[in-house]
Amino acid sequence: MFFINGDLDHDFYAEKGSVYIIDWHTACYGDPAWDLARFCCAYEAQAPRFIKAYLAGNRDAQIIARVRIFIYLNSLLLIAGSLFVPPASDISVLKNKLARYLADLGKSQLF
Repeated sequence: MFFINGDLDHDFYAEKGSVYIIDWHTACYGDPAWDLARFCCAYEAQAPRFIKAYLAGNRDAQIIARVRIFIYLNSLLLIAGSLFVPPASDISVLKNKLARYLADLGKSQLF
């Protein structure tokens, strides 16, 4: 177990080659693959470079497999969360999002 941010999608900024994590309200002990997955979902275009840089200093052979699982879980959480947004109160919206997610499940090209 490691201390992780838990919500590493828009809670940081970069300046002069340094990255600063600024929001820790969901911090907890957990799997660092969750933070990597949240970043990859939010910044898909930068994900391959970020993962490559992260792996350069990490010896966890199974982390990529866990990141992929967490990416799928994060997508499901986003779909479920859309139920609580007023425009998504119609169940057909959820069905359409879930159908698109399931159709794309095997098409992920992040890594």
